[in-house]
Amino acid sequence: MLIPVLIVSSLVHIYSISYMSHDPHNQRFFSYLSLFTFMMIILVTGNNYLVMFVAANQSSLSALLTNRVGDCLLTVVFALAPYYNETIITIIGICLLIGATAKSSQVGLHI
Repeated sequence: MLIPVLIVSSLVHIYSISYMSHDPHNQRFFSYLSLFTFMMIILVTGNNYLVMFVAANQSSLSALLTNRVGDCLLTVVFALAPYYNETIITIIGICLLIGATAKSSQVGLHI
């Protein structure tokens, strides 16, 4: 499991260099990304349950924060829905459904 984590995190770091090049807060982004990678490495190399629990706890806090931000953005999308026509709302709904399915690794979009 260590090799896939390192390969994927390396590819994400390489992609993020060009993607975040114009962002004024890219140092903070890369520090969070490196911290996430470090915690994933700790999680897959942990040889006891205490290490795995601590790493999983940090990851769960990150996931909770990400989901709360996503929920706030969904609230904004739904608040603006009356101002869009039916076609735009259908496209947004389909994109939200595909995104939620892919994010939760449901059948059809899981690895």
